[in-house]
Amino acid sequence: MGARVRGMIARLRSTRGGRAAAAVLVSVLTLALVGGVILTTTTVGCGPAQKLGLRGTLSRCNLSDSLTGAVSSPSAMGSFGPTARSTTPPAPRISPDLTTTPAPSAPPVSTTPDSGQASYAYPPFTPPASGAGGTPLAMNCRLPVYVGPAGSGGFIVFPGGSFIGDPKSGVTLPSPSPGASSPAPGYGAGYSGLSYDRAYARWLPVPYTLVSPDGSRYAHTSPDSVYVENVATDTTTELGQGHAWTIIGVQNNGVYATIVNQAGLWLLPYSAAAQQITTTGYWQVASSDAAYGGTTSAVPQGIANTIIRLDLKSGTVSDWFTRGGAMSTPFGLDAHGNALINVSYFVSGGGSEMWITTGPKDRFPLFDWFHVQLTASGTPIADSHGIWFPAVVNSYPSPAQGILLYAPGSGLYWMSNAGTQLAGPCI
Repeated sequence: MGARVRGMIARLRSTRGGRAAAAVLVSVLTLALVGGVILTTTTVGCGPAQKLGLRGTLSRCNLSDSLTGAVSSPSAMGSFGPTARSTTPPAPRISPDLTTTPAPSAPPVSTTPDSGQASYAYPPFTPPASGAGGTPLAMNCRLPVYVGPAGSGGFIVFPGGSFIGDPKSGVTLPSPSPGASSPAPGYGAGYSGLSYDRAYARWLPVPYTLVSPDGSRYAHTSPDSVYVENVATDTTTELGQGHAWTIIGVQNNGVYATIVNQAGLWLLPYSAAAQQITTTGYWQVASSDAAYGGTTSAVPQGIANTIIRLDLKSGTVSDWFTRGGAMSTPFGLDAHGNALINVSYFVSGGGSEMWITTGPKDRFPLFDWFHVQLTASGTPIADSHGIWFPAVVNSYPSPAQGILLYAPGSGLYWMSNAGTQLAGPCI
């Protein structure tokens, strides 16, 4: 009897080990193009793609690898965790929808323990109705997406989920406007992503995370400054001369940025002198109200980190989120300004989770690799429908890369098998 029990345990461990290996491949994710310039073409899904044999993802991973060396700059945030194994990039800021449609209701609040994998009841997950064209959630809008460099943009059209390419997406960074100061080397030469500016019905040559919520401006970095482009007038303003910057948020009042490899946070107003908000902290995400990051740029391998929150109005810094046995990373914001946190476990079993946080002890897990085998593979965008994620799924209905939608109060929906990055809200 003892030998039989030991045999069963060995088989269980073997099975668990196989799942752990798959989970680790997914949770050790690298958003390769989110360095000094925050990018939306990512290689977070490259590990799962290679494991699953997703040809479309692999081709994009190769493209992203070639672009990383051309446009990325060091991150002030560094990584929370094992730098020898992976680098966790700064996460993007998500602008709310630009329409007057009310944002989705906030998610329910959960006060789950701060240690171990979440056992909370996750939102229900609905797979595609029928293949790549299946639309499990009824809606009537066009989701801007892009695949690679300039000219690869288009729209996934709902209902139906068909893709329509748009030749007008062949845009590049402009040359300096007449009278502008001499640009730093590299101005206008790099490529970081695409976005669709619904306010001006134009494609822009930067990720959606670098566009102001009102659509009037977008920002990009040079080796020693930040350039802001006025969409309506096609004029250029240079900010923060003399420093290499990492942009962590673009708002209607200015650009929130960190100096590469330095602690602290700055606001670069569009028409005033730069303002240092704090001299401490390593910040990754900023809205108009708060910034999220860590007290240090990195922690030792195997040590859980704590996400901190900076109130941009009062200057108060507070502990915000931590998970024992895991590395936590600010991943973006929902339409209410609540922080999205990606959690990667480094203990036996591995895997990752995606959370929404509404307070220092209030959080709600959206999806994970342990239950439905979902993981984000790119920059999410929030709008009136919910939160859209480029994602990888390994279980429903079969391994695939595509678009996942979290609809608050309803659940998770696999909306398309199109392996793309998001360029804006569904309009």
